[in-house]
Amino acid sequence: MNAIWLILVIIVWLLKPEQATHCKLTPKGMENKSVNTNLTWEEYKLFAEFYKFFLDFGLKANVFFYAITGAILTILYNPSTS
Repeated sequence: MNAIWLILVIIVWLLKPEQATHCKLTPKGMENKSVNTNLTWEEYKLFAEFYKFFLDFGLKANVFFYAITGAILTILYNPSTS
């Protein structure tokens, strides 16, 4: 289980949205023109959806891990199969 959490933490750390705020991408030919940077609420919504995805993925991975572990333990320690 620790390996699953470690992988999830590494994925979130590598893809965290704060890294994208340091470099603003501009279309080719638009480098010197003014760009509207008042996108705080849109960015907030995007980041919230991003983290909701990873929270949902983490919970599903955890439930899957416990389901598989429970199935294996049930098969191994069920007295009716012995």
